[in-house]
Amino acid sequence: MSETTERSLPWKCLFCRMATGKRVLRTPLCAICWEQVNDFIWVSFVQVFFLAIGAINGLFFVVEEVLLFFVLIVIKHRVPPILGRITEVS
Repeated sequence: MSETTERSLPWKCLFCRMATGKRVLRTPLCAICWEQVNDFIWVSFVQVFFLAIGAINGLFFVVEEVLLFFVLIVIKHRVPPILGRITEVS
């Protein structure tokens, strides 16, 4: 991002600290984190469905949600891409 673009974006993303102009429920989120939060919400709906029909128990649901949150949202920006060299386009 250029310096003028960063100055025009008033907030820092809650999870990765990137400059952003987008807020979701008054929480600033960059585009990457917004996609990850969206994925987290969809998976959570699926898990709530499985919890409601009795396919999983409550403890499994809680553990899975915490792990999913950390992998999708917190760790996603901190770990370099494993396949970065392979997937680069020249």
